[in-house]
Amino acid sequence: MAVYTQATFGASQRLSKLAHGEELFRDIIKQSLLGSLSTEGPNGPIQKKRVAKGEGDVVYFGLRARNTESFIMDGPAEGNEMSLATYSFSVTMHLFRAAVRYNTKMTEQRAAFSIPEEAKSSLMDNWEENSEALMFESLYDGVNSFVYHDASNQFKETSTEATAKTACTAAATSGLSAQFLSRVLGHLQARRGTGYPPIKKIKIKGYAKPLYLLITHPHSLTDLWNDGTFLTGMRECQARSKDHAIFEQAEAIYAGFLVLSSEHVETAADYGGATVYGCEAKVLGRQALALAIGDANSKGGSMELVGPVSYDYGREIGWEAHSIMGLRKTEFNSKDYGSVSMHLAATDLR
Repeated sequence: MAVYTQATFGASQRLSKLAHGEELFRDIIKQSLLGSLSTEGPNGPIQKKRVAKGEGDVVYFGLRARNTESFIMDGPAEGNEMSLATYSFSVTMHLFRAAVRYNTKMTEQRAAFSIPEEAKSSLMDNWEENSEALMFESLYDGVNSFVYHDASNQFKETSTEATAKTACTAAATSGLSAQFLSRVLGHLQARRGTGYPPIKKIKIKGYAKPLYLLITHPHSLTDLWNDGTFLTGMRECQARSKDHAIFEQAEAIYAGFLVLSSEHVETAADYGGATVYGCEAKVLGRQALALAIGDANSKGGSMELVGPVSYDYGREIGWEAHSIMGLRKTEFNSKDYGSVSMHLAATDLR
């Protein structure tokens, strides 16, 4: 995470007393997308462990493959037991930091806003944005499962990214649509014979039924909201209201998916043989990511705020926030365990 350079202000209002406190940052990880998707158990998209570990330590998570053996009919169970296919998955802890620094001498001339409060907000915003970026960096690390629609509108899965990207010829045929979501839903729940583990739906707070989580780019989400079948389904399945999802065109539930968007979803203009704009959306099921959080301070908190620190004989003030954690996309026998990439052509709204 980047450290901010010194900020100076041409000001007009005396500052209030510095009011930073450790409690202000205690829940910042929870407020981010990374935190909101994290659960202590294996039923969420990000399995979280709080551990008494430090920088450089390794934390282990247990993954289990689905047993596919049939019943034993009219025979002894002894000697015919199922083997338990498990895998130990490791996550290395790292120290993540962010800091801000400003010139107090300039601000004594009365700023139009509270510089200490802006410093606090700057750290919090930076931490939230970087936490989400870190989540996507982990999801894009070593991906080996891609689903896509080819030029003939056929649904396919491959382990070769170039194959998936080249097949995406236009948003109309290879973009995000109701038909694509329905096909992905059926495929993820019946992956026997594909070499990939079936991806289980997740339990998301606030939703009664288990769902898959789809995170796509805002440009791709626009294509979905312009799909007639999707739009009709959303209109008919929700009560009429000024708060209807159609008016927000933000998150939606459709065909077993909770659909969200993020600017951190990767986009490129080399789809369809280097001529088509597209993105690599992510479908998350159970245990798609493993998150280990260490003790950043003596109170066992996930983050510690350090400051105010004086520089240049009190002319400058700095604050630093840090956390010890590790994050990694899960794999089982070198195959993505709880996630799959969706290569989609998209309308270019840049």
